[in-house]
Amino acid sequence: MESNPAIKSQGVFQDKNDNESQVQLTLCNNNKGNTNVILPVVKIGLYSSDGQLFVVKGLLDSGSQLSFITDELYKKLKISSFPKSLSIFGITKQASKTQMAVHVKIYSCTSSYNTEILCSIMTEITNNLPTSYFDKNEISLPKNVNLKKRFKRDPKLFLQYKEFIDEYATSGDAKMIDLKEYEGKMDTTAYFLAHHPVIRNDKRTTQIRVVFDESVVPKISWDETLPPDLYDMWKTFAESLISMPSFEIKRDLNFAEAETTDVLGFCDASNVAYGCAIYCRVIKKGGSILTNLVCSKSRISPINEKLTIPRAELNSALLLTLLIVKVHKILSRFINNVYIFSDSWVVLSWLKLNPYKLNNYVANRVSKINGLTKNFKWNFIESNQNPSDLISRGTTPKTLANSRLWWEGPEFLTQPHLSMQSEIESLENIPEVKSYVATTKAEYLPVLTKFSNLQKLQRVIAYVLRFIHNTKNKREKLMRNLTAGELDNSLNMTIKLEQ
Repeated sequence: MESNPAIKSQGVFQDKNDNESQVQLTLCNNNKGNTNVILPVVKIGLYSSDGQLFVVKGLLDSGSQLSFITDELYKKLKISSFPKSLSIFGITKQASKTQMAVHVKIYSCTSSYNTEILCSIMTEITNNLPTSYFDKNEISLPKNVNLKKRFKRDPKLFLQYKEFIDEYATSGDAKMIDLKEYEGKMDTTAYFLAHHPVIRNDKRTTQIRVVFDESVVPKISWDETLPPDLYDMWKTFAESLISMPSFEIKRDLNFAEAETTDVLGFCDASNVAYGCAIYCRVIKKGGSILTNLVCSKSRISPINEKLTIPRAELNSALLLTLLIVKVHKILSRFINNVYIFSDSWVVLSWLKLNPYKLNNYVANRVSKINGLTKNFKWNFIESNQNPSDLISRGTTPKTLANSRLWWEGPEFLTQPHLSMQSEIESLENIPEVKSYVATTKAEYLPVLTKFSNLQKLQRVIAYVLRFIHNTKNKREKLMRNLTAGELDNSLNMTIKLEQ
């Protein structure tokens, strides 16, 4: 069906000599317009079996010989139907079948018109049509990619994935981008890497992980040969991993025999990585002290020129905060004290400042850390006693297996009384602190330069002051000549404005 042709001209010819018969001739000039077909849509009223009025949309097609109603609307009307099997054929002999039909009475929304029609019940009558054709086979889609809405089927997985992504964004490893910046730009190429979370159900803390590749720094692809320094690094690690001695990880924290239980957290960072480690210190009733590693967490430092070492240290402090809050929540009924350590004076100084004095990047993280650790105490520790230094700087598997610092913590944990440095040294120049400059804006009146005569300027200012006075005091208006007092006030105002 095409759009109606436009009628350009029309004429009627009549033979006057023949009164009994009349011949009419119509001349038409057709011009075919746009081939797009626009079918009218109307609003009509339908009543359900219980008398409820439904105002619905109806699509009018003058070329159709049948009427249809959607199964969804039929169920809402709650009216009786009857079997009526029809086979409906369209273009290219595409067939669809209907099994049921129903009699409905439609009402006009603007007049009293109503009529009863027979409608076949269909699941769907029409749908949105594309404005232009394209061949979907020409689009190169990645294979073996699950495009189903997996998160809707598994809300728990969605929450775990969201928590992981939020943590990555908070730590600076990832950032949100505005897709509108890339829309409509032909000179900008954007890539989207479809992915799905890798799940490790055997892990208690982080069940979703991301794998990083060191080769992205020198921009090496998979099939290229590693440069000598990376090759030697990988070879050394592989050989030391093979020769790594066997060891046992103690999981018994000895809570049953504990008189006092302390949880201690350490964090550290470098330009390569940052991480944290948490230890449990148990003082038994007999006086013996046992310390064990509870858990740890590490992150690769993002390749970002703006990420300074103090910022990386702050990210490690935030990572420690999030982890120690989880540990404290699980072991709260066994824990007596919680201590947190960092070897960065800058980070400890930031935590003492009000966040509004700091730049946004630092302020956001300081606010979150202080909010979660308001019941804990931050302390300073030397780098050589910080077990998280092994995370930030890295170590070999053999050294890690034999490291007492890593598995049991620093030596001062074995002392009956912990000697900690909780007083923060005042730094002269703390980075990331906002600079405030006080400025005053002098308002200059151009009226002072319009008159070269001081007496004339004095009288103009006096009349302006009189106008202000009369506006505020309508019952005590000054109407006569200027007085000496008004001229003196005008001169004082002129001097004040000039200064």
